[in-house]
Amino acid sequence: MDAMSGIQIGNFITLAHQFKFSNYKTLADIGGADGLLSIQIALNHPNIQCTTIDLPPVEPLAKARIAKLNLQNRIEVRSADLIKDPFPNAE
Repeated sequence: MDAMSGIQIGNFITLAHQFKFSNYKTLADIGGADGLLSIQIALNHPNIQCTTIDLPPVEPLAKARIAKLNLQNRIEVRSADLIKDPFPNAE
């Protein structure tokens, strides 16, 4: 997860700064790994609620990363079978 996050962080920061997430109230990151995209969006857009979803073994990693930044009230972590389980509603 750390290696993948290291590769993605620059793109996630740029997206969080350049896209107008302020027009939205909810975001779902399907295959969200350790929650890094949701974290960047939540840090930069205080009015959006995020849900990050990935496979069950990844859930504790996402929860730990999100807790380090005290974003548990803004980012929900779910585990799912990404082929069979329905995705949450989000804008």
